[in-house]
Amino acid sequence: MYCFAVLEDSPEDLQKLRSALQAYGERRGIALQISEFTRCVDLLQIYHGQFDLLLLDIQVQQEDGVSAARKIRAMDPHVLLLFITNLAHRALDGYEVEAKAFLVKPVNWMALERYLDRALAALRGQDQGYLTLSNTRELHRVRLQDVRYLESMGHYVKVHTDQGTVIAHGTMRGMEAQLAGKPFFRCSNCCIVALGRVQSVSGNTAIVEGREIPISRARKRAFLDALNRHLADLDRPRQGGPHDR
Repeated sequence: MYCFAVLEDSPEDLQKLRSALQAYGERRGIALQISEFTRCVDLLQIYHGQFDLLLLDIQVQQEDGVSAARKIRAMDPHVLLLFITNLAHRALDGYEVEAKAFLVKPVNWMALERYLDRALAALRGQDQGYLTLSNTRELHRVRLQDVRYLESMGHYVKVHTDQGTVIAHGTMRGMEAQLAGKPFFRCSNCCIVALGRVQSVSGNTAIVEGREIPISRARKRAFLDALNRHLADLDRPRQGGPHDR
């Protein structure tokens, strides 16, 4: 599933975009989650890197979509940006925030489809991977490279990332399944850590981005082996990496 967000204050244009995106997903056999916003401030308040593509109008209720895009780009260097507007003279502003395309209203739907094809090809080519999380209100797609560690909270999982903390429904076993083959390790019944974020190991404790994470005795040897393999894969000097004291 890919997560798109549309920022558009015209009900008519919003409905057309929604229909076009839904039809595109059906033609390509792709599941799309489309979130809609009519004000820049609403998008900025909830943004935490959960979207793959943003389709932004430049002028939204007297607000500047380019200014919103600058703030988003500062938080998220990876999200794809597409401007859709009737202000053709603002096209150059899109380059400042590395927008991938600029479409002028009325939108040429064939041009939009060609852009979406390129955007999805770029998303598929990204080697960073995602962790899919859900709670009672929304779906989150968190980049694995942003994840520090996960901890169990009964029927919930707390995911600590560079952008903050996400609490979602799930179990450690379910998270392990999603992270299979990725540089993560379950070091105890209640914690999974990103191996690349481990700064040191002392006794039965791993330091992950300054936080103390417990390592169970039963998993310690396997954890250290996984950590050493990860360091070797990165071709880091073994003596300069985390080690057991």
